[in-house]
Amino acid sequence: MGNEGSALPGLELDSSALENTDEWTLHSATSSSNASPNLSVFCGRQAHDHLNNNSLEHAVKNLRVYRHPNILKYISSWTHQGQLCMATESVSPLTRVLGNQTVLEICLGLHDILKALIFLHEKAQCSHNNICCAAIYVTNDGSWKLGGLEFLSRFSDVTLSFLQKARARRYEKGVPPEEDSSKTVDPKAIDAFAFGVLVEEVFHKIPDDVQIPGFKEFREISKKHLQNSEPSLRPKLSQLLDQPIFNHRFVIIHDFLSELPLKSDEEKTSFFRGLVDQLREFPQILLASQLSVLLLSRLVLLDKTAQEHVLPVVLQPHNECRPLSNPPLFCMDTFKQYIVPRLMHMFSVRDAQIRLLLLDHFEQYCIAFSKEQLRTKILPELLVGIKDTNDTVVASTLRALAFLVPILGAATVIGGKRARLFTDGRPKQDGTQVCANCLIGTQMA
Repeated sequence: MGNEGSALPGLELDSSALENTDEWTLHSATSSSNASPNLSVFCGRQAHDHLNNNSLEHAVKNLRVYRHPNILKYISSWTHQGQLCMATESVSPLTRVLGNQTVLEICLGLHDILKALIFLHEKAQCSHNNICCAAIYVTNDGSWKLGGLEFLSRFSDVTLSFLQKARARRYEKGVPPEEDSSKTVDPKAIDAFAFGVLVEEVFHKIPDDVQIPGFKEFREISKKHLQNSEPSLRPKLSQLLDQPIFNHRFVIIHDFLSELPLKSDEEKTSFFRGLVDQLREFPQILLASQLSVLLLSRLVLLDKTAQEHVLPVVLQPHNECRPLSNPPLFCMDTFKQYIVPRLMHMFSVRDAQIRLLLLDHFEQYCIAFSKEQLRTKILPELLVGIKDTNDTVVASTLRALAFLVPILGAATVIGGKRARLFTDGRPKQDGTQVCANCLIGTQMA
């Protein structure tokens, strides 16, 4: 679709839409100017009554103002051929991926949305007014993000008149009964009702006997209490955080990693020392899809305890031919799918401490990259490292380059013309000159 009129130079949109609504289409996109090259772009539809662009305008306005880790991240907006466009972090609609998510991933996602709503209610003094599957998006690392902020409003502005004007474009099943019978409404109760409907819908194919603590009870709370016809009897959303379903060990681990900047040094030391044993209790695909980005975040990478206890089993694929007392968390296929893309991004970060840590473990994980990835992505970054003024970076980079020689060949790694400058001066055995290459290969084996 090109980049005419774009506020982001180098923007390229995928012509096929991930989502089609009455208000907009959602496209995957890339940008050469953004720190994160993968984006999502919402493109407003043509409309005679201007309601469509107004909806996106309201979403843009609110996403710019209300920032939270669990709210869809706004990046930029512009007008293209008379239509409003908005770029956000790269996401997919929940409706497209929900069927492939495990019950634990859904619980994590609901926890994400719950925290976003609590922020809106208790910090921003706003209500969302249209909580539903269509208002939720999922990032590449599996996090759920609250979107659909086109109907968000401050508590003081939420009236029956406001709600009725937007009624036709809101999710009808999430509209509470008091909107049809009351003269006044409680904005928090409106969101509580809709959240109860959301829980019921995302759990509708999951049996009650699933092995998640408090699952059945939470489902009943969502049906009987959150969707209570009497608004005053609906619990506050913040009260739901105490439910066992949101205190599952995996949820606690995810939360701790997400909130690492708020933790004390003592808390982090205790957490990282016991983390690996806890992680081994869960399927590696779940760990990789939900925690890999968090485990390779800057704060984890630079933590001394994490460097000692966690990173050695994260920055190395499992090799059955080389059994270890503390085996890696991920098999080769999982490592290639989830960890390698993250490592390639990390090599583009010009931070000496991050680069040194990557180089320290390079021998363990370089075999997980394809030759093409090593040649086109990793090698150019390593060649930058040998030109740095930091002697430690240069020395570590040279050691890493040595590991690439058997994989890519010396000509690729060091370039230039080469000639045989050394001879094999060993005496012949049984009348035959010893093959230097064979001997070297035997020693390496």
